[in-house]
Amino acid sequence: MGDSKSPIPPDRGHSTSPIPPEAGHSKSSTSPIPPEAGKAGSLLGITALVIADALSKITAVLLLPAGEPVRREAALQLVLSLNDLGLGSWARTLADRNDEFEWDLPKAVALFALAGAVLFVRRFPHRRSTRFWFLVAVAIFALTSAVSVVLAEITPSVSHRTAVLLTRAGQSALWLTLWSIGAAGVWRHACALMAASALGNFLSLCYPPYAIVDFVYSAITRRVFGLGVFNLADVFHLIGLALLGVAVVRWAARRLLVATGRRVAT
Repeated sequence: MGDSKSPIPPDRGHSTSPIPPEAGHSKSSTSPIPPEAGKAGSLLGITALVIADALSKITAVLLLPAGEPVRREAALQLVLSLNDLGLGSWARTLADRNDEFEWDLPKAVALFALAGAVLFVRRFPHRRSTRFWFLVAVAIFALTSAVSVVLAEITPSVSHRTAVLLTRAGQSALWLTLWSIGAAGVWRHACALMAASALGNFLSLCYPPYAIVDFVYSAITRRVFGLGVFNLADVFHLIGLALLGVAVVRWAARRLLVATGRRVAT
């Protein structure tokens, strides 16, 4: 009738055994997101940005009147501009300032060759010196330049629009390649934005009105960035460039700190 000194059976009291994972909090809940899941999410982000860009351009064509003049000093103006040539503000400036510069088929093919070279180099072992990768970058640049020069002599001439269309496609392929091989972080986000920008303006040439639709103008962006009338894809491009700058600075800072024997918090 007194207190028993025998232990309480586990099935009638509190068990001292560890809680099974399925009954409690699984350790996997604190595990990092798998790389495949992160890349899939980034791909969905690129798709969403391209769709948003296309919808904004279609809306601008439907709602904004054609032929309205640009107010040069306007802080912000919605004005429809159809870019039939497919060149951005910076590309037009480059062509205007250099009479010998021409958008042609060899330059477009060189972009595809560059994307292929990046994929090929990706197969090399990662742990190489900075000097090695610098030499690889120089070799890739020399290779693509040589491809461009050789093709300029043997390829038939194509229309300016065809050359620009292929160049836009090559830009899209290159940025998608860089995005696909990039590690998660600022670099991948930057490449995703650049890929979305390139794809958005490339696809604009493939559906009515078969031109890059620009519909936003600001005197501020014209003075700061040299932009004329622009679109959502151009905004992706600017943000992507800024993130690329951040990624390069962070990489250089880490290399410098490692060289001085200090650890860098990741």
